[in-house]
Amino acid sequence: MTIGVLGTGGIAVTLAKMFARAGHEVRLGSAGGGSGTSAVPAAPAVPGVPGVAVGGYAEVVEAASVVIPAVLGVQGAVQQLRSLRAALRGKILVDITNPFTGGHVDFVGPWAAGGTADLAAAFPGARLVGAFKNVWWEAFDGGPDRVVPAIRVISDDARAKRTFLRLCAATPLTYVDGGGMDQARRVERMALSGSGHMSGPMSGPMSGHVSGRTSGHLSGHPFGHTGLSAA
Repeated sequence: MTIGVLGTGGIAVTLAKMFARAGHEVRLGSAGGGSGTSAVPAAPAVPGVPGVAVGGYAEVVEAASVVIPAVLGVQGAVQQLRSLRAALRGKILVDITNPFTGGHVDFVGPWAAGGTADLAAAFPGARLVGAFKNVWWEAFDGGPDRVVPAIRVISDDARAKRTFLRLCAATPLTYVDGGGMDQARRVERMALSGSGHMSGPMSGPMSGHVSGRTSGHLSGHPFGHTGLSAA
């Protein structure tokens, strides 16, 4: 199963490396890349990491079964992907954004909604999964604090969630079933409060399939807001 990561900034490249090193075929999408055809270039996009190729957004979305937009915020993802709405139909679309204010002190918009729900409304044909929302991205790329909290994965699509958890199983992190879309804002708030710890066993049908490290608090920038590139 091919994973498409859209963006060429720090978070996009970090995720591409992580999934490629876990043995998955990965395509890295650049807003300015690609030839406008359906072929994805075979040349490595990330030096030293085989299995990662680069292409334009349209090429990568076409080739991938799982699409992860690593661009600035939900609105950035909507703008970048609007023309690809038909191509995303039936694919797993993974939201990693957090709708924080610039100073990372509160949310943009009301408590009731979450970023994943906003993306689901914009792309109703895609199978939405939310992940990497309660962690700080520096920990994925050699940050000073190597204690990573359990990553809560949320979705109303049980099959999509199970598929994504299986894809994550070979990465060096811990993943837990975080419930449905109604948990989006609660999970997103964990990045602000530092309460991403999950002390108990994973709930749900994937229990026993995903292992990793211990939990804790991280410093830095939350996924989906600072340090992202739409390039």
